[in-house]
Amino acid sequence: MSVKENVTANQKKYKLVPPDGGFGYLIIVSSILHYSSIASFVGCFGLIYNDFMKEIGITSTRVNLLLGITALCIAAGAFFTNSFLKIMSKRKLALVAAITFDLGTLGTVFAKSEGWFFFYQAIVQGLGSGFFYSLVPTILNDYFVTKRLFAFSFVQTITAICAMIAPMFVKWSLDTYGYRGTLLFIAGLSIHNIIAAVLMQPVEWHMKRVEIVDKNEMQILLLEEKKERKEKEANAEVPTVKLTDVECPTAAVSDNEKVYDFTKPPKKKSCLRRVIESIIDLSVTKQLLLSCVSYGPALCGYADGGYSLILPQALYAKEWDQYNVALALSFVAFGDLVTRFLLIFTSKCLLKLGSQEVYVIGIAVAFLSRFAMMWTQNKILILICLSLTGAAHCIICVLIPMVVSDVVSPEKFTSAMGVVMMLTGVTFIILGPAIGAIRDLTNSYAVANYIFMSCYAIIVLFWSIELVYKKNKHKRVQREIALKTLRANKK
Repeated sequence: MSVKENVTANQKKYKLVPPDGGFGYLIIVSSILHYSSIASFVGCFGLIYNDFMKEIGITSTRVNLLLGITALCIAAGAFFTNSFLKIMSKRKLALVAAITFDLGTLGTVFAKSEGWFFFYQAIVQGLGSGFFYSLVPTILNDYFVTKRLFAFSFVQTITAICAMIAPMFVKWSLDTYGYRGTLLFIAGLSIHNIIAAVLMQPVEWHMKRVEIVDKNEMQILLLEEKKERKEKEANAEVPTVKLTDVECPTAAVSDNEKVYDFTKPPKKKSCLRRVIESIIDLSVTKQLLLSCVSYGPALCGYADGGYSLILPQALYAKEWDQYNVALALSFVAFGDLVTRFLLIFTSKCLLKLGSQEVYVIGIAVAFLSRFAMMWTQNKILILICLSLTGAAHCIICVLIPMVVSDVVSPEKFTSAMGVVMMLTGVTFIILGPAIGAIRDLTNSYAVANYIFMSCYAIIVLFWSIELVYKKNKHKRVQREIALKTLRANKK
């Protein structure tokens, strides 16, 4: 975020910083309302729509197609969020997203055919969810800096608690009000998104004015501003070169005293390129595509989601009964919830370690826990491994906004999140059917699990190499700066 300084009558220097609290706590409430309405009932999909899908004849293949379209629409909504923010404010876009999602939820109540069900459930709701998935982290990122991990962890923790309560609520509602009544109830709850959108005021309204005391900090701020000015000048599309034979401060200019102004004509861009640049921030795309921050969350998110889908069937294949399978899923949820609470209370320590480092550790835990499960038949050990799987799932899901915010500036965050979400959606579309086909051909859940584990192993290896390289590069740069400063002082 660019730093704004004010000079008072006594020459004191000030800067405007995010509130890290204050109205930011209402932003947390708003984020919880958004995420809870989206994520709470995802796990209840089969419970809510089971009878309806049987009634209109939607097969399991069609269900997979529905999930694929939903993932693609969510990715598209997140990807185009940055383009919409160029023509409207974040609060207006949040209101548009809330209305879109609510229309999808309400439309599903009246859907009586497969086509309309796909339209409202996958396309309309998917687009609204995609806007939220990119917009909510952006606004939290604006309001919190030092307490950023705490804010994200708290939002995700309350969302997880709501998701645990949702199945019981859905079961009670289906028994009491039936299918249509339950959908109306859910639609009524989702209307609270509009109130949450209204709460999302611009961070500029609530910035804190902090006095700058440290001279070194002042020098750093001045250097940052000077660097920003140089970058803007370097990126200027129309550089101007003036050649002046004789200075001419007066209004009259003779033939021997001419001022020549040569302006470099701008390069003509094709219509297609102008459209692409209006949608995609190419600088962010180039930066992300050369880093594991883009491919890591996409590939690990797919491996985590795919594993969650096949886990009950894999346990049934191990001849576990329904009670033990339910117990196993409870252990996964328990590990997830405990880790979310730990992230809240250890956010300061983890912030010092680094969000990317914590994310890589979470991926490593996911790999090791799944590997251990493959080589043991002891139910107690498997349940312990499943708890670690839940902990890894928490880290992989919760820390994505933190990881992205570490590599891009705040004004580029929305565009970067859109790119990551789009890569995740494309990964789901491409790898989902492929691994499903492999599982059907081999008739083995172990093969699919090994493929998911290989995704984790690849990301851990390459991301660790990238982190080591960046740390060594930073040390070299610091050493060079110190040597230059020493030489300048000697002169």
